[in-house]
Amino acid sequence: MALIKEKVAEADVEGLWPWHLPSVAASEDDIKAVEARLGERLDDSYRTFLSLAGGWVTFYQMVDLFGCADLVGGPRFDRARELMRALGEGEYRQMGFTADGLLPIGASTEELDLFLMARRHTQAPGQVIWLAQSVVDVFPSFDDYFLTMMDYNRREYSTLLREHPVH
Repeated sequence: MALIKEKVAEADVEGLWPWHLPSVAASEDDIKAVEARLGERLDDSYRTFLSLAGGWVTFYQMVDLFGCADLVGGPRFDRARELMRALGEGEYRQMGFTADGLLPIGASTEELDLFLMARRHTQAPGQVIWLAQSVVDVFPSFDDYFLTMMDYNRREYSTLLREHPVH
């Protein structure tokens, strides 16, 4: 993903999207502290991501993928909770969840995009839901979500190349 993001940054000659490398990997102690605060073990694939990259600012366009510090509070988490509150419990019921059954793992800093992971006590633990006022997509796992976001970044790269071909 870092290589894809680097190519996007090179093709983005107009500077549409900020580019960042992933954050430093979270330690096992950091992850366990988050789990203790949440009262449950994180999804295994998301745990693995955190152990390799402790979050990723502008993971996709203006979407930040949360690290350990974000999962327990702070401005990114507050923004995600604000977006969650705007939905209301009826929308969650339509998706088969309650708001407390979903953990925000990412959000846009500019738009309404919100990424939620179904918690362990739900009927679909580990499922990732992409919302932007309504459901955009549902991924069976964090790994599926991550791979799809790689494809979105590849598509962004192709679009930028069409708009500004390299000579």
